[in-house]
Amino acid sequence: MKKTNLLLCALFGVLAYGQVGVNTTSPKATFDVTSKTTDGSSPEGIMAPRLAGSILHTADTNGTYGQSQDGALVFVTAPPVTAERVGQTVDIIGRGYYYYDFPANKWVRASIGSNQGSGTISHLECNNATFSPPTIAVGQAYTGVLTVPYTGGNGATYPQDIIDSNGLHFVLPAGTLVNGNGNLEYIVTGTPLLTGNMLITLNIAEASCSFNKVVTDGNTDPGSLVMCGSSQRWALYNVGVEDTSLDPNTPSKDLQGKYYQWGRKDPVADVDTDPAGIPGWNTVPAANNAWNTNTNNDPVKSALDPCPPGYRVPTTKEWMNLIGSTSHFTIGAFTDDPANFGAGIRLTCANNGNTIMLPAAGTRRGGDGALIRRGNIGKYWSSGAAGDGSTTSLQAYNLYFTQQGAFDNYNNLDARDAGNSVRCISE
Repeated sequence: MKKTNLLLCALFGVLAYGQVGVNTTSPKATFDVTSKTTDGSSPEGIMAPRLAGSILHTADTNGTYGQSQDGALVFVTAPPVTAERVGQTVDIIGRGYYYYDFPANKWVRASIGSNQGSGTISHLECNNATFSPPTIAVGQAYTGVLTVPYTGGNGATYPQDIIDSNGLHFVLPAGTLVNGNGNLEYIVTGTPLLTGNMLITLNIAEASCSFNKVVTDGNTDPGSLVMCGSSQRWALYNVGVEDTSLDPNTPSKDLQGKYYQWGRKDPVADVDTDPAGIPGWNTVPAANNAWNTNTNNDPVKSALDPCPPGYRVPTTKEWMNLIGSTSHFTIGAFTDDPANFGAGIRLTCANNGNTIMLPAAGTRRGGDGALIRRGNIGKYWSSGAAGDGSTTSLQAYNLYFTQQGAFDNYNNLDARDAGNSVRCISE
């Protein structure tokens, strides 16, 4: 009943005076809101529409806001993700009030408060901005300072500035510019949500600029990546590759790595070993648990594992997860030639774009160690054994791929005394 009476009063005010009053019968403007209570017993205020930045990005895509919405005010509850900070939502960098500016065709953050200052600067140098400490890692709490140089300060005051990006909170305390060149220092706290480029847009003292800061995945080993299918890291290079400054996604002789018999710690051949059979080739198969002292679902690295500390030979299950979660692209000509070092296959994750490449290094044949099908196939050991351990014909599982770009068998079997490539996964 009260709501009905209020609506009727509002309509009467519009008809009679062209003005609307809330909690007042004598509006002093087109829309006049007077507090209902003054003792703190009930909440007071005006609430603008509350929308997430992603919704405004969708509205931009749909052409919702135009000239008729010039000046529309909303409260943004969360900024859009970096990929959606384009078009009308390019400057939505955090929670707060924003209004739609039709001539600029974008949402502009509203400046609330009387202490706006009179400071001006000629240029914000985002290209020279620095973070201290410099490394920001996803999922790891960060506390530091962003320093942004400026030129042409007029010596006047500037207001506090607050921005938010990718889970980080930036606060520039109110202060006074120097006459000439100086620095602005934002206090940065929070925990980054996503890896990759983090867009930071600054607007202060009538100057603005934007730049990207790379948020790392927290890995201290640049030679590995988290691929799809699991949270573990895959090495970017075969075991035996010595120069890890090389592009890991472009096949070359130096990325072939070395050849290992299943269950053995030491290599039996490298890229320069003669293609012919190797005298004294060891044909005795290793024990079933030589590379995994536990199970396929809960592997434990053994002392004979050839991978570096913190890494081990993948299980068959881990190879299956990787292959089943990635798209596959062949590289180079798949021809059987001992001098063909240019063939391989790339595995790419759709969710994050991460890629690893497996060279088609061929195999050293069981029985005599002769090189066969280099540049034509790839064989990569798993830690999984086959057979009951009672005969010398024991085999082990390996990943096998060909020119077609499809993996012929996630669990291909090969003699344990064959020499194949090894690619490691984190423990």
